[in-house]
Amino acid sequence: MRKFIIAIGLTLLCFAANAQMIGNEQMRQSDLPFLDSSSAFSYPGLTIPSLYPVLVDSKPLHKVMNSTWLNRKLFQEDLVLMKDDKYTISINPVLDLRYGREGDSLLYQNTRGFVLNGKFGNNLFVRSEFYENQAVLPSFASDWVDTMKVIPGMINAKSFGSNGYDYGVVFSQIMWQPFKSYGVRLGYDRFHIGKGYRSMVLSDASEAYPFLMNTFTHKKWSLSHNIASLTNPDFNNILGIPRSETGAFQQKWFSFTYFTFSPAKWLNLGLYESVIFMPSDSTGISFYPTSMLPLPLVRTVAEKSKGLHHAMVALLADATIKEQLILYSQVVVDDINSNYQTFQGAFQLGFRWKQKNKDWPIWAYSEFNIATNNAYTSSNSWTAYTHYDQPLSHPSGQQFVEWASGFHFSKFNWLANIQYNIIWATGLPVTNSYFGTDSYSGNGFYAPQANPDKVSHLQMTLGYSINKTTNLVVFAGLHYRNYKNSYSDIPTNSLMYEIGIRHTIRRQYYDFF
Repeated sequence: MRKFIIAIGLTLLCFAANAQMIGNEQMRQSDLPFLDSSSAFSYPGLTIPSLYPVLVDSKPLHKVMNSTWLNRKLFQEDLVLMKDDKYTISINPVLDLRYGREGDSLLYQNTRGFVLNGKFGNNLFVRSEFYENQAVLPSFASDWVDTMKVIPGMINAKSFGSNGYDYGVVFSQIMWQPFKSYGVRLGYDRFHIGKGYRSMVLSDASEAYPFLMNTFTHKKWSLSHNIASLTNPDFNNILGIPRSETGAFQQKWFSFTYFTFSPAKWLNLGLYESVIFMPSDSTGISFYPTSMLPLPLVRTVAEKSKGLHHAMVALLADATIKEQLILYSQVVVDDINSNYQTFQGAFQLGFRWKQKNKDWPIWAYSEFNIATNNAYTSSNSWTAYTHYDQPLSHPSGQQFVEWASGFHFSKFNWLANIQYNIIWATGLPVTNSYFGTDSYSGNGFYAPQANPDKVSHLQMTLGYSINKTTNLVVFAGLHYRNYKNSYSDIPTNSLMYEIGIRHTIRRQYYDFF
């Protein structure tokens, strides 16, 4: 009986063994689709509704009694876990090893890295990631990379072998909350604002950037102010921006403010404002005092009138109905030009659904996205809404219509995902050049050519979760792409399949061209 009581006690301790950590991108989409400021997983003061990544509770350890150390480390726990009353540190290797085929071509991904996540005391949190990658991509993705000279959502890559790419990426964050209603973040990462698969405001499909963010909360109100340094390397010679005399890439100062109000537990309202400031010259950044103002709309009024900087405003809303259904929307106002009777901006409307049965997690989403002619473009290409030659919001840029949907199912350790999206746009794969300056050709909310390009992606994945604590999954997947160019009656079809094992930590998007 004594041994039985001890065993029960140890089991209960194992179930309670968790700590706050900085969440990953895959968590936003799959594990916690309804994560918000009222969730039990959130951490007050550092969490703002619909702003990711957030601080979450790490998953509890479900240990099997009499399990060996090797079995626990492979299938149940973090590889390295150091914990006492003052700190918790976890360190895990990260792998993404996959092989596949596209016709007669061999495809593969070989990613090695690590993730360090830590909590010190009650108010200091850190996360550090490093990945070294070699990849041979599908032909449509390789063509895009060869044109744009960057890996989607990542950085410039050097050639590897006859048709592969070699690149390394890092992410890091330090989060400190000295007071209950105030927190500060410093790091090199990217943010996603909104409940949707895409964001028309600020997306995790972009490359990471150095940033400093201050967060203020008070009851139903929250305010996050961020300043960051963006880069115009112009690898593809589209922006036409010269480098400095030293050969350094041109930098631009970026500042955004995200203000939210939750009048009820089920309703979140948001106001987003961003400004990309014109560099003083081609060699560096001028400091603009208004970039430090944490008040929304003030900078738009002050800076937009000067005609030098690129200001943008967005309204966001999401409503949770009976803890199962979320309705969400975004309205982006980039510019209203009365002379040309045009509106430049973007719109999103979607829903997410999750069943209540926790033993059979099922969730689905569907959303409609549209961006007008000249959305996100600027009066000067130096201040386009881009970073590292990629859009900061929706990866397709501007002048497109998209419908996207997905379905996720899991039981025990098995999981299945299906995603489908279709995009109508002018000039795919780079939709009418989101790098360009404003060109008021054509009126109306959306005026593509009579017969725009069309691309659709269907992705299906079946997997088995080896270790839920580290998100290690073995999987098999199929990806079908259909591309119809407006100048051709014959569509281009691509069918790719792959098998592999990976830690589901970071997202990469190849379904927007």
